[in-house]
Amino acid sequence: MDVEALRSEFPALERTIYLNSGWQGPPPRRVTEAIQERLRAEAESGPTSKPMYEQAVETRPRAREVAARLLNASVEEISLTPRTTDGLTTVVSGLRWQEGDEVITFDIEHPSVLIPCHLLQSKYGVTVRCLPLAPDEDHWSILEKVRSALNENTRLVFFSHIQFHSGLRMPVEEIRAMTRPLGVQMLVDGAQTAGHIDLDMGALDCDYYAIPGQKWLSGPSGTGALFVRRDRIAEIELNQVGFRSVANMAELHPTFHDYRIDDENIEKFGGDPPSIALTLGFIEAAEFALEIGARAIEERSMALAGRAKDLLVETPGVMLLSPTARAGSSGLVSFAVEGVEPEVIVDRLWDEDSVVLRTVRNPDGVRFSFAWFNTEDEVDRVLEAIRKIGTG
Repeated sequence: MDVEALRSEFPALERTIYLNSGWQGPPPRRVTEAIQERLRAEAESGPTSKPMYEQAVETRPRAREVAARLLNASVEEISLTPRTTDGLTTVVSGLRWQEGDEVITFDIEHPSVLIPCHLLQSKYGVTVRCLPLAPDEDHWSILEKVRSALNENTRLVFFSHIQFHSGLRMPVEEIRAMTRPLGVQMLVDGAQTAGHIDLDMGALDCDYYAIPGQKWLSGPSGTGALFVRRDRIAEIELNQVGFRSVANMAELHPTFHDYRIDDENIEKFGGDPPSIALTLGFIEAAEFALEIGARAIEERSMALAGRAKDLLVETPGVMLLSPTARAGSSGLVSFAVEGVEPEVIVDRLWDEDSVVLRTVRNPDGVRFSFAWFNTEDEVDRVLEAIRKIGTG
């Protein structure tokens, strides 16, 4: 990977040390150019002119295909979504719940996981077992907690592949091996994974997995994808329908009484992108990541994060909030500085060094997102700035 050459594709990197891809990544030129070109062409030709319509028809299947490649899944298991949360709620609201069913999740989860769980509890009487989890908890402890919570009423295990607070990478395959023999389904929030780590739906063996386009992929907001394992598609009921929910719509608009929905086809979820321009940007972002290679991206991100962790633990007054074991680690690294509020650190690093990062809560800290395009020099410069903040 020629990092320096590839960095030239990102205008933001000329002006900032960008360490916040876990929130939203900086778009490369090819992404913004694809979006701008479509909008320009729509303005000049009209959005429903023949060339614009033909491109629109081709764009959606291309986006599903590239998402399938990112996830190492089949296109027939991919539905397009405007964000990760939409994919998660499609599954949560589509399962047939009964009072007394139980869901297992964790207390440090992102609201995109916890809020749907809260809804299940209040709307259907589902019992939510929200297990306590430390930001740097080891895999053995996580598995023991899940094992202890499982019972005959457990219906779903619902959690993030990588925890947004600290970058804790969850033992997805081990949890699955524990739950599948019991008939417990697994829904995984992949908000922090696509464009960050290597993904393989076959190896993870989960039932449902949702990703965004705007974070580590550096694509546009308003894009994402939902994976539903082929044999689970029929189990998810529709709570929101669209043009593509009708299986025989190709029959030149059948009459109302002729409408039918193919429950085993993932197209029933609709999956129409909100914008052809944004979808083209998503395709470019995903293609860019695939060209670099998921394994190369993951290894580089992990190496930069490891370098930062080594420097953080050597810095007086700094407390590392992220795991150190490789199996539980990712490119997200969180820390706290004794006696200094996280907001102060974030503001000072921006004002003095043009560093882009964010705060996290419970426990309070600052979070780095080390993407493949970051450099060792950036890591060293930022850690030196943190050392100065810590020593006053």
